[in-house]
Amino acid sequence: MLIKMGALHIYGSDGTPRDILTRLVAERGKRLSHFSDLVSLEDVELPLISEAFNVRRQQYDATILLRELDRCVPAGDHTIALADAGLFVDPLNSVFGLARPDGE
Repeated sequence: MLIKMGALHIYGSDGTPRDILTRLVAERGKRLSHFSDLVSLEDVELPLISEAFNVRRQQYDATILLRELDRCVPAGDHTIALADAGLFVDPLNSVFGLARPDGE
């Protein structure tokens, strides 16, 4: 038995190819069926904010980007964001996925 969740919003960062985002939305019926019918590809590109950029690493701090993303998402909804940039979380050099530990 699947429990329906809130809406799922899909964002891309500056430079994320739109066709990748469109294919992700198309997966809704196959792999994202546990979400409500509200799976949307957002028309807004999320900027990679300068405060998250680490000059020494030449990468963006994913925790800062996630915190900024939280401001865009309505309570109870979920988000997938794709970034066409190098991301890190100390002490890791690369990040391929990040979620809040509380699952919110």
